[in-house]
Amino acid sequence: MKKYSIPVSWQMYGYVTVEAKDLDSAYALAETDMGIGLPDDGSYVEGSWEADHEVRDEVSEIDFRK
Repeated sequence: MKKYSIPVSWQMYGYVTVEAKDLDSAYALAETDMGIGLPDDGSYVEGSWEADHEVRDEVSEIDFRK
């Protein structure tokens, strides 16, 4: 049996703290400022797990003999 390293993705849901002048600005910062970081209390979004078929041609067999 061969082994492969398959790229996968999934979604998480959580809350981040944003300091802003109003709610619209806070949402804008939350969407664009990657410096905010990831939520400490994130949870998995049910049903979001998927294999990335876009890069299927780049996947190769894992050689464990090395």
